[in-house]
Amino acid sequence: MLFMRSLPLRAPAAFQSKFGPKLKTQAHIGGFPLVAFKNYAFTAAGFGAAAGIALIFFAEEVPPVRRDILEQIPVIGGYWKREIAPEDNPF
Repeated sequence: MLFMRSLPLRAPAAFQSKFGPKLKTQAHIGGFPLVAFKNYAFTAAGFGAAAGIALIFFAEEVPPVRRDILEQIPVIGGYWKREIAPEDNPF
């Protein structure tokens, strides 16, 4: 017990030589550096855009999707309007 020293509360600063490289810590999200996160984000955005376009092509024939979503697009919404001629309307 006499020879036991108390440990410091924090570790001493590591030695850094003035001749060595100047290292900095990288910012990261969940362990991935921001550069890698940016690359994954662009890839995911591309896959998301492709999935959205495929969803529009598959769902454009469903009447509620066409009427409530696709016809409301400002510039190209008129493409999805389906008008029934008066002579074809049974009512």
